[in-house]
Amino acid sequence: MPQELSFDDALNQVLKKGQDDGKLQQADLDPLLSHVDFDETAFDTFLDLTRKLKIRVITEETKDLDAAAPDLDSLRLYLRDIGRFALLTPEQEQQLGRQMREGTTPHRREEARRKMIQANLRLVVKMAHRHINRGVPFLDLIEEGNLGLIAAVDRFDYSRGFRFSTYGAWWIKQALARGIANQARTVRIPFHVIQLVNRYLATETRLRNQNNIAPNLEEVAKAMKEPVKRINKLRRLITSIKNLDYESSWEAMGGLADAEMASPPENFEQQIDRILEHERLNRLLGQLSQREEAVLRIRYGFDDGEARSLAKTGEQLGVSRERIRQIEKRALEKLKNYIELTESGTKLQDLP
Repeated sequence: MPQELSFDDALNQVLKKGQDDGKLQQADLDPLLSHVDFDETAFDTFLDLTRKLKIRVITEETKDLDAAAPDLDSLRLYLRDIGRFALLTPEQEQQLGRQMREGTTPHRREEARRKMIQANLRLVVKMAHRHINRGVPFLDLIEEGNLGLIAAVDRFDYSRGFRFSTYGAWWIKQALARGIANQARTVRIPFHVIQLVNRYLATETRLRNQNNIAPNLEEVAKAMKEPVKRINKLRRLITSIKNLDYESSWEAMGGLADAEMASPPENFEQQIDRILEHERLNRLLGQLSQREEAVLRIRYGFDDGEARSLAKTGEQLGVSRERIRQIEKRALEKLKNYIELTESGTKLQDLP
């Protein structure tokens, strides 16, 4: 699709194609989501029209719109929901920022915080759709970006005079980068290790181009100002990932001992109760993605001692009750596996 088309023209072009063919491929919709002038309301209307005109939407995983309906329905409903929240003027941003920090009651401070988050949900969508086709579903990207938005709101200092969109963009970008890094890999590599791998690859390519020959370990280590031993681990990690070698990937990251899994000494509920009494909680939650950690912290009140229902947790993070249930289930399963590994004496260590 030509990039110079306006978003409305692009929508009309895709809609006409759907009418002519009686169907649309997922590839026809992807450029709309990544369009520089993406508009939530217009896209919402477009999705409604595909149903009214009985245009089938065929995806790679499904045969028609009926099978793809949950994702499309979720996206349409979400865009409709956030479209209800008006954008803020600079003056309104300053006012809400002041209320968040100086509100006379906790209720007023929390209400200002909620309004600031809601008014900027569209900013997350605009930034998230630039990262489609990166191995993470669009709605998951939005959820990751929302966590960055929440972090930005909590850190925003109105007295500095910045527009929130300028300040918040950095936190949203960081959350999206972490979300893609955490979800798009079969072997979950810590974010700082991914950054180190990217540095290694860039340095190796630069030296190769300069000298017309592949650099050795010592040359790369010198250019990166890192120990040769560390660079050797990086090279092993990269090789194992390219070869889809799961076990070697863990070993290169620091060593996952080859030991038989011990039988769980106690049930999972007892383990959680015991862990909550010790300082291991933060380290335990650190094994999860940023989104999973946020869900458990809010759901079980780890930070403020106030447990919340699925619905309340969903309201705070801007996602549905069912989505919170799914994330919670996945996170608890990860924690269970990690606890069993720990109890068996197996340890996972990052690069030194």
